[in-house]
Amino acid sequence: MKESPWVAVCLAFVFGVWGLSWGLPSKERADLFLKPDLRTPEFFLRVEKNRDDIYDKISLNPISHYGRMARAGKSYTDTSFNLLSVYSSFLVRTHHGDEQQALVMLFRLNPRQGKWYPYTFQYGGAYIYPLAAALKGLQLAGLIKLVPQASFYYAHPDEIANVYRAVRGWSVLAMMLSIFPLFYLGRRLVGHQAAFWASCFYALTPACLGTAKLAKPHVWAAAWMLSSLYFCLRAREEPRLRPLALAAGEARRRLEQTGYARIQAFSESPLQKMGFSDPFTTGNFPLEIYAR
Repeated sequence: MKESPWVAVCLAFVFGVWGLSWGLPSKERADLFLKPDLRTPEFFLRVEKNRDDIYDKISLNPISHYGRMARAGKSYTDTSFNLLSVYSSFLVRTHHGDEQQALVMLFRLNPRQGKWYPYTFQYGGAYIYPLAAALKGLQLAGLIKLVPQASFYYAHPDEIANVYRAVRGWSVLAMMLSIFPLFYLGRRLVGHQAAFWASCFYALTPACLGTAKLAKPHVWAAAWMLSSLYFCLRAREEPRLRPLALAAGEARRRLEQTGYARIQAFSESPLQKMGFSDPFTTGNFPLEIYAR
């Protein structure tokens, strides 16, 4: 068994799925929060309209809106967030504030209408588009419900919880897949036994397990980066073009998981602290694109 990565893969699956439902929206949570007279379709429609109005105001891209506000010397709280916004967040968000971002990006996509643009750039296309296809498959299988109306999920928080579980499961799958390049990379460098134990420790590391239980692309980025390193090693040892091409492709997929650029709109960058002008925060070209 020490010549195979499957023990570590099984560990990643078992401990990844265990606790996958932490911090999810639920009917119990909604009932504790909402008074009985607010658990009505009319109230949920009010919350949905308020949410839609806010997104119309910020042009469907919260991050670029915050950047524009910062450039204008204003606080992002100047946007008309209100009590209805709090209701919306509490009813459909998880305990981790970033997890809803993937769903917001997915909500903007509609291939039948030619809508492929998610309007924001935190996560790259190599993460968003395969995830969208996977969720569509789960919908066709009857395992999750995907509807465009937020009011549906306000009234049925357990349904949005199922969607979050599916996206988190996508992260668990990434952790399982990332073990293969790690194992074979270790086997080439230090032998079977070290590769076996390294992959097992990786599968049980709290930081890796914690990230695998989030609806975020970071574990996929690790999987592609480990694959790139493996093929880089093969390219050095084998005088062929194929391993080098695969290494470049895997590295590109890694970059496409978490976005193409980091725009620091709220704090000084390392370049600025050293007295230089940082093109990502002061140049017109990058910020104009990011703040559209």
